[in-house]
Amino acid sequence: MELERVRAELKYLESQVDPHFLFNTLNAILVICKKYKYEQVTDVIRNLALIMRRLLSWKDDLITVEEEVSFIEMYLQIEKFRFQNRFSYVLDIAPEVLNCRIPKMSIQALVENSCKHGLQSVKWAREIHVSASRNDTGLQIVVTDNGKGIEKEKLEWIKSHLETEEDTGQNVGLRNVYKRLMLYYNGRAGFSIESTEYERTVITIQIPGEFESGSDGGGSSCIK
Repeated sequence: MELERVRAELKYLESQVDPHFLFNTLNAILVICKKYKYEQVTDVIRNLALIMRRLLSWKDDLITVEEEVSFIEMYLQIEKFRFQNRFSYVLDIAPEVLNCRIPKMSIQALVENSCKHGLQSVKWAREIHVSASRNDTGLQIVVTDNGKGIEKEKLEWIKSHLETEEDTGQNVGLRNVYKRLMLYYNGRAGFSIESTEYERTVITIQIPGEFESGSDGGGSSCIK
């Protein structure tokens, strides 16, 4: 029942895909079209269409890291279009983890959170770094941004409300990712948020290495 409830919340998030993001993107398309006489528009429109198509076609809860990263890159290409030369990103994905299966949109939600809350209001050059690799305990995923960061009191509040059932309307994406990770990996997944104001925010996911089979729908599968 808990899994179904979280799945329902995920479907809600998928249906939203942040309407503000779509609205801002369309406005950015209009501005750039006028400025550059329709140049540079083809790719962003194609990425936007592919994102919508992917959301409609994704049926499985677990997808490969490669599929997730492909989705993230389309999303980040659109953000790069919006922010122009004030935005850059790095996808540092180890080849051996590309076939690992993870809950869909688990990394994307963190990237979107960084863009929306960390980078949206800053004036300096925006940067996002996404990495995925194996370490001694399993699959590690790290999302880092150089945005405005999170003040200490708010960060503690976010951490304390990850498990809450209270509908505050805040940090829905983070809470959804956290709860799905705990459900899929029997409470053994790691999820940490570290932040320094006006410097950076780092979110780390750690998936235990023993979740290898994935055949029962209850873990990540690293196909070797």
